[in-house]
Amino acid sequence: MSRVSDVQKIGRGAFLLMMLAACGRSSGCGGCDTEGPPFPNKDRVQSAIQVRLTDNGVGFLEDNLEPLLSQALPEGGLNVCLPGQGGNIIGLVQWGFCQQPCASGGQGCDINIGIGNVDLAVVEPSIVRATVTFRELAAAIDIFANPIVDCRLSINGAGFPVTVDLNLSTPDPTRDLTFSVENPQYQLSDIEIRLMGNGQALSFLCDLIDGVINFPLIGDLIIGAVQGFVDDALPDLIGGFVDDFTCRTCAGPEDCPAEGGAVCDGGRCVIGDRCVPAPLGIQGELNTGELLSGFSPGLEARLQYLLTPGSYVQAENEGLSLGVIGGATAERNCCVPPQL
Repeated sequence: MSRVSDVQKIGRGAFLLMMLAACGRSSGCGGCDTEGPPFPNKDRVQSAIQVRLTDNGVGFLEDNLEPLLSQALPEGGLNVCLPGQGGNIIGLVQWGFCQQPCASGGQGCDINIGIGNVDLAVVEPSIVRATVTFRELAAAIDIFANPIVDCRLSINGAGFPVTVDLNLSTPDPTRDLTFSVENPQYQLSDIEIRLMGNGQALSFLCDLIDGVINFPLIGDLIIGAVQGFVDDALPDLIGGFVDDFTCRTCAGPEDCPAEGGAVCDGGRCVIGDRCVPAPLGIQGELNTGELLSGFSPGLEARLQYLLTPGSYVQAENEGLSLGVIGGATAERNCCVPPQL
């Protein structure tokens, strides 16, 4: 199973848990499956239920968002390949560092910046602000030298937060809840780079090496790599995760809503340059005739049902208020007269 499929299941399960908790853990849907034909648009009831997501609900999202984001972010954090340097000091010392291959290719040293906790805050009018903390940078790189010199390059930088706005919306024509990633912000701290000797007999040669290493260049390379990742790669990674998570998939035009001019393009339902949201709740079919099988075997009475967040969403009082689209419909039995 693909990572995207796992993410979709976890995310939809999270929304379902929130909905069930908010509605009092009703057991009326016990035994429902998730199979059946698409739910008819004409039978969708907007704002059938109103849900209030309080601090506890935001905390639930916070607990579940970190594993979700970890599917989109690089496994193990951000790796920066630091290119090596080396040279000859007036014939006394041949020196160099980071002469091995990086995991991403090229020659250098892999420097890792881990990804820490995720915090959420609700911001009006309809934004969930996620703050992803990148942990502090700490690396120690040995200097290779001839004659043998006991030197080490120490690189340290403070951790830094990256804030990303998840802008919630319920766009037409379906008005299903969806979100887009906007406004990434961060502030990098200065990186401290030092050359350290361990007090051995030839440690004075570290001072010679210290005079020729381009420390500003090393700092610029690391900061440039981080900035490039946060500005370019990170939005693309999260944007792709959002598209895979929120876009309605399709095999043909019949899988897309007819309203609003939606078309099936590349396996996704789109209207113009935006995708049609995928329902984040539950939808399926229940054979209610089976409930009466002990009394009257062989009854066939199928009920289609729908329960998914949508209609409206609003951030207020440090929480979220959102609607739930619901519906239930069944074909009329020929023995039942039509309603006039």
